[in-house]
Amino acid sequence: MIYIITYNMKVDHPNYDKVSTAIQSLGQAVPALKSVWLLDSQYDANQVFETLGRYLQHDDRLFVAEITDNSMGWIDQPASFWLSQKFGLY
Repeated sequence: MIYIITYNMKVDHPNYDKVSTAIQSLGQAVPALKSVWLLDSQYDANQVFETLGRYLQHDDRLFVAEITDNSMGWIDQPASFWLSQKFGLY
């Protein structure tokens, strides 16, 4: 499944880098925007959320949602190409 993951954390947050490392450990991942990742993973959304949630503090925010080929957006070119490949558009 392909997910979009977005989160709000302070840049000086002690676990900021750990979140991106954790995202990448869950499957094939590419950054799309600041604090936004695309992830191709065998895990379900709840498992992704729970794994990443370990690094958050009470005032942080996290959103994980599955994306389909019925999606539109303007994101960084490498992420756009990655997503197009995942959906067989290239």
